Amino acid sequence: ILAQAANTATHTELRTLTLALGINSTQIPSITVRDRRLSPCPPLTSFVNVDAQNQSDSKLLADLRVTDPRDDKRRIERRKGGLLRDSYYWVLDHEAFVRWQTDTRSSLLWIRGDPGKGKTMLICGIIDELPAHMPGWDTTYFFCEATDSRLNNATAVLRSLLYLLLRKRPSLSRFIREEHEDAGKQLFEDANGWDVLYGSFMNIVQDGGLNDFIIIIDALDECKVGLYQLLDFIVRLSLLNVKVIASSRNWLIIEGAIAEVSGQVCIKLELNEALISSAVKEYISHKVDQLVLRKKYDINTRNYVYNRPSSKANDTFLWVALVTEQLGKPGVSERHALRILEELPRELNSLYERMLERTWESNDRDICRRILAVVSVVYRPVTLLELMSLAELEEFRTKTEMLETIVGECGSLLTVKNGIVYFVHQSAKEFLSGHALAEVMPSGIRHEHKLLLSRSLEVMSKTCRRNIYDLKAPGASLDDIRTPVPDPLGPAKYACVYWLEHVNDGGHMDKQQYSQVYDFLKQHFLHWIEALSLLKSMSSGIAGLFKLARATQPLDKSEPRLFIQDALRFTRYFRVAIENWPLQLYSSALIFSPTESIIRKQFQNEIAKWIIKQPAVENQWTHLLHTLDGHKSLVTTLAIAPDGATLASASFDETVRLWDTITVECLRTLQSHRGPVQSVAFSPKGDKLASASTDGTAELWDKATGRLLNTFHRAPSMYTCLRVAFFGGDQQVALGSQKCVQIWDAATGQRTREFMYQGFDTGLPDGLAFSDDGALFALCPDTGQVVLFDTETGQILKTLDSQRSSCDCAEALAFSCDGTRLITSSQKSGLTLWDTTTSQSIWTDKDGFAEELACSRDGGLIACSTFTTQTVEIRDGVTGKVLQILLLVDTLALAFSLDGTHLFSGSWDGMISVWDLTRLQRHQLNEPNMLAPDVPSTAIYSSSRNATEEDCTNPGGDRNPIIAVAFSNNEEQLAFLSRYKLAIWDFTTGQCLKTSSIDIHRLSRLSVLSMSYSRSGILLANENTRSITIWDAATSLRLNEFGKNGETRTMSACFSKDGATLAVSSLDETIKLWDVATGGCKVTFTVRVQVYCLRFSESGSQLITPDGIINLESLSSMGAEMSTPQILEMKNSNSQAYTLDPTRAVTQD
Repeated sequence: ILAQAANTATHTELRTLTLALGINSTQIPSITVRDRRLSPCPPLTSFVNVDAQNQSDSKLLADLRVTDPRDDKRRIERRKGGLLRDSYYWVLDHEAFVRWQTDTRSSLLWIRGDPGKGKTMLICGIIDELPAHMPGWDTTYFFCEATDSRLNNATAVLRSLLYLLLRKRPSLSRFIREEHEDAGKQLFEDANGWDVLYGSFMNIVQDGGLNDFIIIIDALDECKVGLYQLLDFIVRLSLLNVKVIASSRNWLIIEGAIAEVSGQVCIKLELNEALISSAVKEYISHKVDQLVLRKKYDINTRNYVYNRPSSKANDTFLWVALVTEQLGKPGVSERHALRILEELPRELNSLYERMLERTWESNDRDICRRILAVVSVVYRPVTLLELMSLAELEEFRTKTEMLETIVGECGSLLTVKNGIVYFVHQSAKEFLSGHALAEVMPSGIRHEHKLLLSRSLEVMSKTCRRNIYDLKAPGASLDDIRTPVPDPLGPAKYACVYWLEHVNDGGHMDKQQYSQVYDFLKQHFLHWIEALSLLKSMSSGIAGLFKLARATQPLDKSEPRLFIQDALRFTRYFRVAIENWPLQLYSSALIFSPTESIIRKQFQNEIAKWIIKQPAVENQWTHLLHTLDGHKSLVTTLAIAPDGATLASASFDETVRLWDTITVECLRTLQSHRGPVQSVAFSPKGDKLASASTDGTAELWDKATGRLLNTFHRAPSMYTCLRVAFFGGDQQVALGSQKCVQIWDAATGQRTREFMYQGFDTGLPDGLAFSDDGALFALCPDTGQVVLFDTETGQILKTLDSQRSSCDCAEALAFSCDGTRLITSSQKSGLTLWDTTTSQSIWTDKDGFAEELACSRDGGLIACSTFTTQTVEIRDGVTGKVLQILLLVDTLALAFSLDGTHLFSGSWDGMISVWDLTRLQRHQLNEPNMLAPDVPSTAIYSSSRNATEEDCTNPGGDRNPIIAVAFSNNEEQLAFLSRYKLAIWDFTTGQCLKTSSIDIHRLSRLSVLSMSYSRSGILLANENTRSITIWDAATSLRLNEFGKNGETRTMSACFSKDGATLAVSSLDETIKLWDVATGGCKVTFTVRVQVYCLRFSESGSQLITPDGIINLESLSSMGAEMSTPQILEMKNSNSQAYTLDPTRAVTQD
């Protein structure tokens, strides 16, 4: 069928057919598109590889699996003594359950109740009974467990729900198969895991894949990480009429979220006293019958043991379970049972207290106290092996069964399953951390954290070593590493991941602890980082080191503090390599660290012996800390949350990303706009985020869950949304455009008012800004003024610099945090800092200019970026003096960290860089510091625009960044253009032949596109918003100008060898060839791809791009109309390089 269809089908038609057959069309490599039709296909068996698809789906299930909920259900039922039908069956006849079952409008059933009321066993029973009560329906379910870090987070819930769903219906794998094949297990484990899983579920729902499935989630209150996200997921499913059952305690936050679902049905266990009481009695009868068989009770004892719990249990299943467990222990005789029942209290906490008293009476009370203290403080359930180390129980190293028995004697508060120690119930942990805190931890919880810190350091020192898994290859990938059995890291796994958390929660460290931490790091820092990589917990290590560095601030410049700072820098910088290839710690990471790095010096002997010659590297760490990769197009704006913990980035790719500023992980991606996102703003509390897009909408988001709260659609008077801010706290959202400002009610989504700029207009999108509180709005109209508006009334408050001419519009502006200062930048007037309260300028730098501006939170620093020089200047906010210059490429967005110690910069390629400003001195220097990122240069010219002319042969050369470079036609000379100088070098001798003073600002304040060194002289092409201009670089004279007619931004440009033709590629996926002499357009190509790099061939007959070589031989017959070029070769190359022979192009796939 497919073979016949392929003769005539389009791509869309074939995709529809393959999906109907359950075949992945991406697995048909022999089908190629030609003129939008498909060539004849071979027989079906030649391209449908069923085994390959099955293997792919098996790998998908293995990578999805956190746990198998079916196993968890069996474990829970076994731990609680089995599932008794009579104790749960009542719920199936309950009016609320029947309504949920039969009413299509009732999508959500919420079972709520206090601890110990049997909610989990109800859920287990419902899962068993649903097939009979709702034929044709199937279930996928999950049990949250607060004390198990694998099972207490929202991402684990979605992974397990999807795992069981795909187990039962494999055909639904198609909704995530392709993404998984590209990314593997990391798809679910990185910072975007929740978003990927959430999106897959929504796609399945929209396709009807859950029309006959019931989603069941037990114990929402035990979801400790991402509860708001999980609640949002449940609400969204319910609103889409997916059948959902959830259980939880009576928490107001859960009640508030579920209240949004109009079709929700609730069973509150406390309001069904008679039914619960009857179920508890059935449960008591069942447990007593088990005791009778085991203990051989006579009839009188049996009746007493049944009646006494019935009167004391207070309709609480957990009370019954705990008491009967006590009675069933070895050595508890019939007569003991009567006394125990008489003494036990009714209330659950009182019962726990009585059980604890019995523990203190045992011979192992000291061991039990240590065990209870440890399990009450640790951040996840620990194994018996880990418990031995953390509780100093090494004597049980070969007596695991004996230790398990002692754990069971700890007041029946703990249980051991598969070698892991759990609380019998979350309420037991709450009891120990509250009521019994003084008994279990008499020196306090902070003291216990300090003890666990010391014990963790001790066990890590004994366990961690180089290449602990005995890997044979230094390039071994983490994905290919299999954990040995037994695991040599077993005793120290918990300590490796969580020891720094105990530092943080243990309060102030004394000198002894500082010394202990420092000694450990000096000996085992690399071994510990290797262990973190093997345990896939690098994020925990980085976050912990950051907290440790902050805790050591009082030590100032002491050795421990400097060591920890360098360790943090080392780990952040090499994180990607270490996470993927653990043993690269001892080769790449060490040898590429600066020579003065403390970590490199300390562990010099750890460098791999097979490295014969080490590369030349810098002496000190560069100011580039790391880069954030995620956006697929240019970054338009950046914003920091009020608490400084989150960075928001907006992009041309129509998304907003939220980043953790400490671990630099992407927390989530917000995607709803249908156009580039131009502006983002956090609410004053930091719990909400607003974004504005060129599609004419602004959107309001919940920062914690990523949930879209509201969408504001522009009024006809607003062509596009360029700026957004919160106004009046978080109650209103203000939108600014080139024509007007609109105020919207954040809760209702209604527009409350609007004001137009009477008599003003601006064509510059960057000439708009709101103050942080939204109360002020600044506009730079075409009149050359800077006008301040009151956002509330729309009235003009101030007019700044009314003497400016109409041709000197401010092109960038930014408010200080408190709104009392405004920094502006214009072509002629330079940089000016204004006092918005007095309308007076504080300082002006006529030689300064910026396309992008940012102020630090305290107003002490100002960042100014320019495309022309590819630099960012850091200025003193008080004096305006330049303190440092960062050499950055194509910077479009800037933001300071909350404390001003870091600068975030977003660029044209979608990357976000994080820069260290801690060495910045806030006073005027004789010369500003020039800070270049860590980019190696060559003997001729760096492959990056982050080079300076000093990178050539003249050590006293110009320290300003190189703007452009060009070879002469005979390749014997090389021309460099920097900010203030044009230099001609002899390529063969390395001597500078000629220099000319030049001010690039006279040519343009925007980016330089290309430079040509031909017989016609040295030509320079640059771009502004309306045109491309050709200059004589030596004289700064304008030679020609090409009108762009409002076209999109240029991506790349290059001169032909003779300088007669300029090729220009644009964001609109076209390439134009311009006649340099006449300014006429020779031809326009439509290439259907954004071309980032262009080069002419030696003969000029071909144009070389990363996506193919364009044949220009038939250029004369084309005219200037739109044409489709002839692509000769080099399809889908990822990168390209050019030798000194321009006829040779080298590509790398």
